[in-house]
Amino acid sequence: MLALTLAIAIDPPVMFRRGIAPDTKPYPGIQREVAVDGLKATLFVPHSWNRKLGTIRVHVHTVPWFAIQEHLDGGLAEPLLVMNFGEGSTTYAKPFLDPEALPRWLRATEEAIGELQPSPDPSQSWEGRIRGIQVSSFSAGYGAVREWMKQPKSRALIRRVVLADSMYGSFKPGEESKRTPDPAHVEIWAPFARDAMLGKTTFVITTSQIAPNSYCGTFEIARGLVAHLGQTMTPAKSEAAAKDPEFPLIERFDEDNLHVWNYGGTTTFAHTTHVRHIAETWRALNAAGRP
Repeated sequence: MLALTLAIAIDPPVMFRRGIAPDTKPYPGIQREVAVDGLKATLFVPHSWNRKLGTIRVHVHTVPWFAIQEHLDGGLAEPLLVMNFGEGSTTYAKPFLDPEALPRWLRATEEAIGELQPSPDPSQSWEGRIRGIQVSSFSAGYGAVREWMKQPKSRALIRRVVLADSMYGSFKPGEESKRTPDPAHVEIWAPFARDAMLGKTTFVITTSQIAPNSYCGTFEIARGLVAHLGQTMTPAKSEAAAKDPEFPLIERFDEDNLHVWNYGGTTTFAHTTHVRHIAETWRALNAAGRP
């Protein structure tokens, strides 16, 4: 019961409208290109990075300049790898059908980090090995994350996941009119979610109420996951996020390190506002001491 109380104390971000634009000044860090299997990603290493850290952040599907902004706004100091391969979930899923693909990306990232100027302080020398990753994803980027969830070797590397309106799935065959989620597209997330409920990992899912015509929306897959876990969503009440006039928090489920926050809004801006509040989500988790 104590763990549940602590989890509920985490404040979901208020999804207010927020304009974005590239910074006019250089970001305080180093950017490098990382290429694997014919695809390119952007590596950003903040100047504030403690070179002894063995974890990095991976963000899937956002222009690099904005992902870097959110990384810095979230007060994060680890290296950040931004995978922005294009549009559509298949674009992100296909490169990771091979279970060895994510390890290849991490090895290439290790090499890129190792080529950076060594620290003059020997106590800050990098150990040369990535021991874990913290993942955030927007929209179609879930295609990559869902593949990682299928792969025990990849899933074991993941410490935290934030899906920012980024959890779609197919309809169950024969139940399209009922908009019933395909069980396979719900259950694939369950092992990581159960680990989060036990405090072993951290899993945050934020959704809009957009209901696409030909597949399940993020809120439908998220609700399906909570139901699959034998749990129920709770209506939002006095939370600050519930008071936003445009995209209010409607309902939530929190147990230990698993958080499912369903917001209102059925427009394109309702969708894009989720990625524009990832920094606040990271800060909320860090402030609450969630691993």
